[in-house]
Amino acid sequence: MKAKLNITTKENPQTITRVVDTSEAIHIGRSPLCNVPVADKKLSRVHCILYYEKDSFFIKDNQSTNGTFLNKHQLQQPEKVRHGDVLRMGDTKIDIFLEDEDSQEVLDGDPKKIDDYEVVEKIGGGGIGVVYKVIHGATKALFAIKLLKPEAASDNTMVTRFLKEARACARLNHPGLMKVHDIGIYQAFQSPYLVLEYVPGKTLADIIYEKDRIELPQALKITLQLSDALEYAHKSGIIHRDIKPANILLTPDFQAKLVDMGMVKMLNECGITLSGQTLGTPRYMPPEQIEDAGKVDQSADIYGLGATLYHMLAGIPPYNEIRSRSLGELLQHITTVPPLPIQKFISLPVEVLKLLEKMMARDKKNRFANASLVNQEIKKLIPKG
Repeated sequence: MKAKLNITTKENPQTITRVVDTSEAIHIGRSPLCNVPVADKKLSRVHCILYYEKDSFFIKDNQSTNGTFLNKHQLQQPEKVRHGDVLRMGDTKIDIFLEDEDSQEVLDGDPKKIDDYEVVEKIGGGGIGVVYKVIHGATKALFAIKLLKPEAASDNTMVTRFLKEARACARLNHPGLMKVHDIGIYQAFQSPYLVLEYVPGKTLADIIYEKDRIELPQALKITLQLSDALEYAHKSGIIHRDIKPANILLTPDFQAKLVDMGMVKMLNECGITLSGQTLGTPRYMPPEQIEDAGKVDQSADIYGLGATLYHMLAGIPPYNEIRSRSLGELLQHITTVPPLPIQKFISLPVEVLKLLEKMMARDKKNRFANASLVNQEIKKLIPKG
């Protein structure tokens, strides 16, 4: 069973289509961390939740300020959703259409070949895309292909923005950024894809998990590499918006590379979250991004990099003590309470504490103005030679 959501708002009358399945609860609200974020100021951060239970979809209001209405009556308790139902909240209308798996065109398994590239194996994936290790047929060179799933590519607006952001990222060339080599449309799925450099190695999240924490000298070197990459990207007009250990690859020689550069902005604008790990991501986001993702600037990346450095050194992310299963409660806590001081977990030099404090300042006016200034401070802390 799948549910197709056709979303229109007062500010954006053009219909945005989302297809959701039964694998996880779907949070709908104005927060960019929702599975279905909607740009409507009248919505609560997490306004309502669509979930699958006992062979049916249900919708429940999440104690929203302005209420959730199913077929014109306000929800007081969870209610079963039927084909053709209409949800209204704030200035947003969502038409719901239910589809049985058997009634859809099913694409069996993973592709064996994507245009000129032979698929070696599937190496990653999330809610909207799949990543494959591939070999170019003519040159035999290894690459990675990120292919959007058909349901994610069903929105023409999204495809247009995806290709626009991909072309912008293809012009970037920096050792700290994963290189985009090519862009295409896989006709069998009618889905756009990116051909990326293949990076053997692990994510920073995996390495922190294996080692418990990263020693200070190595953590500073990794942060410097990433800060240098961000300085380059920001000067090119591109903000990442989702800096976290899971979005950082480390090569065997410990060169850090940011992945998904430019993709987060496109997906936020189209109403899609980058992955299903919504409960982890906000721990690395500044308060202003949780409040309004549309107004973030390069200082949000600086905060995210600071939160990543915090995680490397402490072995746990900021706000790790908050274990609420409610996304709304977690977001409320992050926007009102600072993270625990890192000194509670590890003893660090005063200069490093000052660096973290400035990178993770809750008011962005108190953060480093740009990544170049971060670079300068980190270089002072790394021993010469």
